[in-house]
Amino acid sequence: STFGALVFQPQFLQICTLLPSTNLYGLGERAGPVRLSTDWERVVMFASSDESTFHRRGVHPFYVGVEDDGLAHGVFFLNSNAMEVKLQPTPGLTFRTIGGIIDVYIFLGPTVDNVVEQYTAVVGRPYLPPYWALGF
Repeated sequence: STFGALVFQPQFLQICTLLPSTNLYGLGERAGPVRLSTDWERVVMFASSDESTFHRRGVHPFYVGVEDDGLAHGVFFLNSNAMEVKLQPTPGLTFRTIGGIIDVYIFLGPTVDNVVEQYTAVVGRPYLPPYWALGF
C-alpha cells in the first residue's frame, strides 16, 4: 500500500507523512495530554476567543517526534486557515487545511532541546518579564 504525499486543490491542501515512532508531543494550545495518541486521533485547530471551545486564542501546529533511539525532530506547519491533523497508527500523520499559504519548517534536532531551540528561532523566543511581574 502507499501513503499519499501532497494533495493541492482549490480550497483544500493535504500533506501526509510516515513517522519513525509513535512518540509525538505538541499540537497545542489544546486541552488534553501532551503526548499525542496515534490511534486515529484528530486534532482540529482554529483560533477562537470563545473559552468554551476546545482550542483557545491561538494554535501552534507544531509537533516534536522522539524516535526509539532518542533522536528527535520537529515539524511546524504554518498556515493561517483552520486545519486538522489526523494521527494514524501506521504511524503516520496528515495535515489538512482549507487553503492559504503553507510554510513547512522541519527541525532536525537531534535532541528535543535542539528542536525547541530551532523552533523558537523561527517563531520568536519569550522575553524575560520584569522582576516585579514575577511576584517579588
